[in-house]
Parts: sequence; C-alpha cells; structure tokens
Amino acid sequence: MVVRREAWGQCTPLLIGSAKSISDELYQHHGDALLRAIKAGATEIHVHLASETAEQREIVMEDIADGWRMPSEKSLQPV
Repeated sequence: MVVRREAWGQCTPLLIGSAKSISDELYQHHGDALLRAIKAGATEIHVHLASETAEQREIVMEDIADGWRMPSEKSLQPV
C-alpha cells in the first residue's frame, strides 16, 4: 500500500496492490499508478505480511479499498 502521511499523522492510501517482489514487480506492472501516487504526495510504502494466501490478501486489499472508497490493484498484471 502506497500512502501519504498527513500533517496530523493519519495515513491516506493512494495505491493498494500485491506483488511477490516489490522491487521489481511494483514498478514494472504499476509504474504509471505508482507515479500518480507519488505526484499525489505519497511518502510511504506499507507492507502487509499477515495474510498467508493470495485469497486472504485479496480480502484485506478489498477491505482497505472499500473503507477508503478507492480502487485496488488486485494483481500485478499489466494494466
């Protein structure tokens, strides 16, 4: 999850997605979305490691996206 840290300390999610390897797949498949998030003030990348399966990760991503009323990148496939 790429977020913007607000002045009052809250994190606002700007991009939610999943990857096996953040260093390669994140930019390769989501470069445009990542650049938009950076232009929107992204300051942090948060990594969620608690889910053991892809299905569990999908549920967490959808829950976060629904809570913030934003789209989620369900997998790292070219857009």
